[in-house]
Amino acid sequence: MKKLTREIAPRMDDLELKSGFTRIEPIGARKPDRARMAMIEIIGNPISKWEKQQDLEAAEDFGKPTYWEWELKILRQEQ
Repeated sequence: MKKLTREIAPRMDDLELKSGFTRIEPIGARKPDRARMAMIEIIGNPISKWEKQQDLEAAEDFGKPTYWEWELKILRQEQ
């Protein structure tokens, strides 16, 4: 949290976000130790926007799932 508020948050000042700069999506608990898990995404991150666009274009070209769909599938399997 310290890194997020001290280093990352100041870089997001120019994005003009009204509701915050992170999205936290709970994905359940791991089976071995029942630890709660979540995915944290920085809203409006230009690099992640570009990566998602590249993944969507590649998925359309090859008919394969995107990286983000694959990552969510793996995280759910770890539960």
